[in-house]
Amino acid sequence: MWVKNEDCIQGEVVQGGVKGTTCRIREVRFPELEAALTLWIEGREALLQPITGLLIVAKAERLRDALNLLGDAIRFSNGWIDKFKRCHTLQHYQKHGEASSVNLTSIKEERIRMQCELQGWDLNNVFNADKTSFFWRSIQNNGLSTKGLPGRKLDKTRMSVMVMMNATGTEKIRLLFIATAKKPQCFGKKEGQELGIWYFYNKKVWMTGEVFTNALEELNPRMKQMNQKILLLLDNFSSHKWHKEMITNIKVLFFSPNLMPFVQPANAGIICCLKAIFRKLILY
Repeated sequence: MWVKNEDCIQGEVVQGGVKGTTCRIREVRFPELEAALTLWIEGREALLQPITGLLIVAKAERLRDALNLLGDAIRFSNGWIDKFKRCHTLQHYQKHGEASSVNLTSIKEERIRMQCELQGWDLNNVFNADKTSFFWRSIQNNGLSTKGLPGRKLDKTRMSVMVMMNATGTEKIRLLFIATAKKPQCFGKKEGQELGIWYFYNKKVWMTGEVFTNALEELNPRMKQMNQKILLLLDNFSSHKWHKEMITNIKVLFFSPNLMPFVQPANAGIICCLKAIFRKLILY
């Protein structure tokens, strides 16, 4: 299909100014206003400050007055703001985590430090472990229906899970579960060890120092039996304690604090994939 001004549109797509489905670029009536408003938006994004439709309208009104444009010349209606957002590919995004609070220089320094620490280690023997939570009794609060339905109070009953795997993905240690009951009903009056499940329990479903110590003391004999010495990368959580004299085949290396979103391998999609599988399984 032949498109008028195709080269111009492709250039705008490459720069992120328009979407790839755009077939025509309209000329704006007030380019100075449009350029100033675009510059203001880019500045707020650079500072990680929120942008809303109401803020855009308020700023546009101030710019209109500053440029001595008549009030009747342009009105910032809901239709105008919708077209402006489509034109500049502005979409609603939900912010997650605390990654924007991290100093980028610290990230680079930490990655260099980890590279130095890993020198001389076979990647098959470099492991990473991290914890997450599953709110297994919670229900989805949105979906299809023929009419609006009242919501329910969210059930915050949870289970903590620790994942552990090596850097090459060739060895995955079984999941470690932490819940509240010693013998959950689904265990059929048996303990986790009898069912071959790596299971611990406490009232607050936390990874305590006692749980972590027992976990390492169970993992160490396995590595010793395989004549394997491993490097275990962990965050610097206070409960990561162990009896050093009992752990001979596991060397623990802590990440620097507050850098987990950028340096923790398990946060780079591994836990996300695990939760996606979990959500798929509970559908059946």
